[in-house]
Amino acid sequence: MSDFSGETLAEAIEKTFENGNTPITVNPTVFDPSFTEDEDKKVQWLGFIKKTKISDAPESFEDVAAAIKVFLEPIAASIVERQTFRNIWTALGPWR
Repeated sequence: MSDFSGETLAEAIEKTFENGNTPITVNPTVFDPSFTEDEDKKVQWLGFIKKTKISDAPESFEDVAAAIKVFLEPIAASIVERQTFRNIWTALGPWR
């Protein structure tokens, strides 16, 4: 694992949405409580962690969505506002 740049991540997200002809908004449906409270989404999440055998994944879909929101919301805002996102995430661990 290595460090990665917020600017690179923002560019990748923006291009992905452009390729899908999907607009990026600061408050997408996935950040709305109605999405995370949806029983079908909760079942899908539990099925995903069971299928992938991720032993340390949170069982709460709401917790996962909240963590993703904290991570992605500033990036989405920077894309919408046409600002460069300059965060850098530093890899942890002995593999550096």
